[in-house]
Amino acid sequence: MLYPRGLRLEDSRKFAQLQVADLVAGAACALMGARVRRSDNEYARALMGLGLLNFLRGGIWPSTAISPQALETDGPVHADSIEFIADVLRRHNPPVSD
Repeated sequence: MLYPRGLRLEDSRKFAQLQVADLVAGAACALMGARVRRSDNEYARALMGLGLLNFLRGGIWPSTAISPQALETDGPVHADSIEFIADVLRRHNPPVSD
Protein backbone atom coordinates (compact mmCIF):
# COMPACT_ATOMS: atom_id res chain seq x y z
CA MET A 1 0.00 0.00 0.00
CA LEU A 2 1.24 3.50 -0.78
CA TYR A 3 1.10 5.99 2.05
CA PRO A 4 0.91 9.69 1.15
CA ARG A 5 3.33 12.05 2.83
CA GLY A 6 1.30 15.13 2.08
CA LEU A 7 -1.21 16.83 -0.18
CA ARG A 8 -0.63 19.85 -2.40
CA LEU A 9 -2.96 21.64 -4.74
CA GLU A 10 -1.24 22.31 -8.07
CA ASP A 11 -2.08 23.70 -11.49
CA SER A 12 -2.40 20.75 -13.87
CA ARG A 13 -1.11 22.90 -16.73
CA LYS A 14 2.30 22.74 -15.04
CA PHE A 15 2.37 19.00 -14.30
CA ALA A 16 2.00 16.34 -16.98
CA GLN A 17 1.35 13.78 -14.23
CA LEU A 18 -1.81 15.63 -13.18
CA GLN A 19 -2.98 15.78 -16.78
CA VAL A 20 -2.56 12.01 -17.09
CA ALA A 21 -4.37 11.52 -13.78
CA ASP A 22 -7.23 13.72 -15.07
CA LEU A 23 -7.45 11.63 -18.25
CA VAL A 24 -7.52 8.36 -16.29
CA ALA A 25 -10.10 9.73 -13.85
CA GLY A 26 -12.30 10.93 -16.71
CA ALA A 27 -12.02 7.59 -18.48
CA ALA A 28 -12.81 5.74 -15.25
CA CYS A 29 -15.85 7.95 -14.69
CA ALA A 30 -17.10 7.33 -18.24
CA LEU A 31 -16.54 3.58 -18.05
CA MET A 32 -18.05 3.06 -14.62
CA GLY A 33 -20.94 5.42 -15.39
CA ALA A 34 -21.77 3.36 -18.48
CA ARG A 35 -21.62 0.16 -16.42
CA VAL A 36 -23.88 1.58 -13.70
CA ARG A 37 -26.41 2.79 -16.29
CA ARG A 38 -26.05 -0.51 -18.19
CA SER A 39 -25.33 1.63 -21.22
CA ASP A 40 -23.38 0.31 -24.17
CA ASN A 41 -21.42 2.94 -26.06
CA GLU A 42 -18.37 2.95 -28.28
CA TYR A 43 -16.18 4.87 -25.82
CA ALA A 44 -16.94 2.49 -22.93
CA ARG A 45 -16.27 -0.51 -25.18
CA ALA A 46 -12.92 1.00 -26.23
CA LEU A 47 -11.97 1.58 -22.58
CA MET A 48 -12.92 -2.00 -21.74
CA GLY A 49 -10.79 -3.18 -24.68
CA LEU A 50 -7.82 -1.29 -23.24
CA GLY A 51 -8.21 -3.17 -19.98
CA LEU A 52 -9.01 -0.06 -17.94
CA LEU A 53 -11.32 -2.04 -15.69
CA ASN A 54 -8.34 -4.06 -14.46
CA PHE A 55 -6.74 -0.86 -13.13
CA LEU A 56 -9.85 0.38 -11.34
CA ARG A 57 -10.15 -2.49 -8.90
CA GLY A 58 -9.44 -1.56 -5.31
CA GLY A 59 -9.03 2.17 -5.51
CA ILE A 60 -10.94 4.46 -7.82
CA TRP A 61 -14.56 3.40 -7.47
CA PRO A 62 -16.14 4.99 -4.35
CA SER A 63 -16.84 2.87 -1.33
CA THR A 64 -18.49 3.31 2.05
CA ALA A 65 -15.08 3.13 3.76
CA ILE A 66 -14.48 6.65 5.11
CA SER A 67 -13.08 6.19 8.59
CA PRO A 68 -9.32 5.91 9.15
CA GLN A 69 -9.85 2.37 10.47
CA ALA A 70 -11.86 1.26 7.42
CA LEU A 71 -9.31 2.86 5.10
CA GLU A 72 -6.47 1.29 7.07
CA THR A 73 -4.89 4.71 7.55
CA ASP A 74 -5.13 5.00 11.32
CA GLY A 75 -1.98 5.35 13.35
CA PRO A 76 0.56 7.97 14.32
CA VAL A 77 1.33 9.01 10.72
CA HIS A 78 -2.10 8.59 9.17
CA ALA A 79 -4.64 10.69 11.03
CA ASP A 80 -8.25 11.31 10.06
CA SER A 81 -8.10 11.77 6.27
CA ILE A 82 -11.27 13.88 6.10
CA GLU A 83 -9.90 16.35 8.63
CA PHE A 84 -6.52 16.44 6.85
CA ILE A 85 -8.11 17.21 3.46
CA ALA A 86 -10.44 19.81 5.04
CA ASP A 87 -7.42 21.49 6.65
CA VAL A 88 -5.56 21.63 3.32
CA LEU A 89 -8.61 23.13 1.62
CA ARG A 90 -9.03 25.71 4.41
CA ARG A 91 -5.39 26.79 4.03
CA HIS A 92 -5.72 27.16 0.25
CA ASN A 93 -9.21 28.67 0.24
CA PRO A 94 -9.45 31.18 3.10
CA PRO A 95 -12.97 32.37 3.97
CA VAL A 96 -14.18 35.41 2.09
CA SER A 97 -14.90 38.36 4.36
CA ASP A 98 -17.46 41.06 3.65
